[in-house]
Amino acid sequence: MRRSFVAIGLFSLLLGACAGSNPGNNNVDGYNSDCDASNESGIYLTALGTYDFDMIAGGSIALRAMTVHLDDGSHETAGVAAGVTVHFEIISISGDGALSVASAETDTNGIAEVEFTATEEGPYQVVAVADGTCDVTFSVAVADQLRGLRVVSANPVNAFTNSRINLSVQAYSPDPGFGEYPLVGEEITFNLSPGGAGSALEQIGGGLSGAQITATTSPLGIATIAMLTGTAGVPAGLDVTATLQGTAPVSIHINIADQGTGPCQSNADCPAAAPICDNQLCIPNPTQSGPCVTNDDCVAPYECNTAGQCVPPGPEGAACGPLTATPCPGGEMCIAGHCQPIPTDQPCTNNDDCPTGWLCVNGFCLQNVPPGGTPCVQDPDCPSGQICVSGLCINSSQCQNPPPANRLNGTWQFDSLLHLRDALPGWLSGILTATETLRDIIQGNLNIPGLPGFIENFIEDIIQGLINAYVPPWAQQLIIAMGNISDIVDDMRVYSTVNLVSQGGYEYVGSQTWDIIEFEYQGQYISESPSNIPQIGYIPQQMFTSREVCEFFYIDRFDVDNVVGGLIRWGIEAMLTAVTCSVPGWPCYYSLEDALDDLIDCDDIAYAIDDMVYNTFGFDVYDAVYNVCDNMKQPAITAIINALDNIEVSLSLMSMRGEADIQDDWNMINGHWYGTLVGGNYDGDFTATK
Repeated sequence: MRRSFVAIGLFSLLLGACAGSNPGNNNVDGYNSDCDASNESGIYLTALGTYDFDMIAGGSIALRAMTVHLDDGSHETAGVAAGVTVHFEIISISGDGALSVASAETDTNGIAEVEFTATEEGPYQVVAVADGTCDVTFSVAVADQLRGLRVVSANPVNAFTNSRINLSVQAYSPDPGFGEYPLVGEEITFNLSPGGAGSALEQIGGGLSGAQITATTSPLGIATIAMLTGTAGVPAGLDVTATLQGTAPVSIHINIADQGTGPCQSNADCPAAAPICDNQLCIPNPTQSGPCVTNDDCVAPYECNTAGQCVPPGPEGAACGPLTATPCPGGEMCIAGHCQPIPTDQPCTNNDDCPTGWLCVNGFCLQNVPPGGTPCVQDPDCPSGQICVSGLCINSSQCQNPPPANRLNGTWQFDSLLHLRDALPGWLSGILTATETLRDIIQGNLNIPGLPGFIENFIEDIIQGLINAYVPPWAQQLIIAMGNISDIVDDMRVYSTVNLVSQGGYEYVGSQTWDIIEFEYQGQYISESPSNIPQIGYIPQQMFTSREVCEFFYIDRFDVDNVVGGLIRWGIEAMLTAVTCSVPGWPCYYSLEDALDDLIDCDDIAYAIDDMVYNTFGFDVYDAVYNVCDNMKQPAITAIINALDNIEVSLSLMSMRGEADIQDDWNMINGHWYGTLVGGNYDGDFTATK
């Protein structure tokens, strides 16, 4: 936990200043000011918050001045002075400081605000003055930004030939006194050493490839690329060097072994002669017949059925399709290559109860018919020249001149967009409710009991300005971000490597490995490799059975373990880091609990309000304000943390099944996912390239 802003504590907010005084002399004795102009006009100018600031070059800070007017000769505040023009001027001799405006008019809270920026280090001074007042001087110490680069993926990396691996580095600033924060939007250059046969670097999601590519750092300061390991082992290994301007380069060493020569993690690590990774060993294609007694006697993902045979999971009906002469029995139809009960109006609890291509809607399976599509149960339901495939009429030509039965064999890159929010209504509303409480505090919506009406009215006039001074900008941005956490789960993007191994007869065993997880938040793309996410870690490969039917590809239901709960927790904390670390000089948080604890300083807020009210009315309100603030803050923080803890535990299992059009031997388009998450339904889209 770090706090780089200055905690203000006990001092009077409404203090005069003498013209030409240095920052240390801005504070004077109550309202018995030496400022003749203010004594005559009754208008006093003061800094709202501190007079002294620290800032990183390239950042910005808000300078706030406040005007109040006093009762005639009483030196007691009669209220804030709105509509007063305050002039700001940089009086430093050197440096490149700049102000957003030269003058600002005080708002209804009596506050005038400008933004100060600077890209050069050094001490700066800014003076504020209004007619009928003496000036106030702000001091800003601007420090140079330090730069660092480090490897955040594994180093060294042990890989096999014909594989795609991810490599990640992080750009950061280790500034003393400010805490470490990521460098966002920096260009990192990656260079691959020579010596590999077919080895290359590639941008995530495809695009440019070669021995040198560039990548831009994310809001977490991380740049990730893919590496294609090539077709031959490299005993001495290869090096990838990452370079960031202004700091030393870093290198990642990759040991590349031939497929099948070591323990495997996925099918992609295995050679064609033994393409299945089972218990870290590459083995030949499994037989689909058995015999077996339990699932342990079968190679995943095959399961042992009641007849003692190893069969694909999911549909248990007989194989079917235009190339199969045997039709499905009465009451069944051919869906995704297997005979299944006709799902029309079939009751369901979630998508898992419906076949591929059907969604569970309001307790019944409904077909997902594309625009212009014609649903069907059997061929006679279709117009002339069309046949029924998986409940949709297609041109019969798609099933003529069948392609090679193993044409999809190989390694594919899947690009999926998962719409998870529909499956998660309960926890989302709980966090939003707690967040709204914190938002109420920041917006000054404090219902303080037991105060006279005239004091309540006075506090209402000044509280928003005080909140703005005592709740730092990063905290206000974080609360807004927490209120928009639905962005994380609306469209979660997953880049994955899928290896398809032909089983003959257009059947395939597939294995999927998640490479990159990404979401968009307010125009920023936040992405990371699961292995670099502590809340997730290594995701075991997902095994599934699949098949081609008349230029359509069908993926049977499979499970993804231990992902979504940690994924959402990571997404929220990644958003936290993106918000708090986006401005040099702000505190940089990686832990939500630390950030929420520092979010709102009820003690400072209570002291500030108490100072103002006591100096004006002689009425002590510290305890009342503090108790209301703390009683709102602590339960809200506890509710948010508990909700996220529950998410990590409860959202540990999701299921997926899918279908796509086969455009050619190398591309799949119009892919659709149908899935469940803790009993809730979600869907998604994908494309795939071999």
